[in-house]
Amino acid sequence: MEPSIRGKMESLLKRSQYGHISTINEDGSPYTIGVNLLFNDNKFYFHCGLSGKKLDNIRRDQRVCVNVDEMILLKNQNINTACDTSVEYESVIVYGKAEILNDIQKRNNILKLFAQKYSPGTASAVMPEQSLNRTLVVEISMDEIYFKEHGR
Repeated sequence: MEPSIRGKMESLLKRSQYGHISTINEDGSPYTIGVNLLFNDNKFYFHCGLSGKKLDNIRRDQRVCVNVDEMILLKNQNINTACDTSVEYESVIVYGKAEILNDIQKRNNILKLFAQKYSPGTASAVMPEQSLNRTLVVEISMDEIYFKEHGR
């Protein structure tokens, strides 16, 4: 990937606060859910409770797809027909493998990075043990990554 494209992609991933994770259901069908995402050291992270469908799917099959996109501008001014409407956007699609972090120190470090990103005013506060005990962190390593932009 050329450096300018990689820079745009990394910028989108760092500023994005939300994305979608697709996992594989037991019957092979896709399951997609929105999550708060953290992109750090070429990996994605999300945090969640101790149980749920996405975790069941990941425990059975680690393959996932991550989608992060941003609509920058809807171009619908001074047009003659709806067909002339266009969208300026950036999008990243990642195929990879998800792993539930069992290392408590690494999990806590990632949760501190989440705090820095989503609530910077609380990032230095000590996280309550009760909250840590009911929170899992999932790490997604990237196998394939695609960046697309339109309208710029």
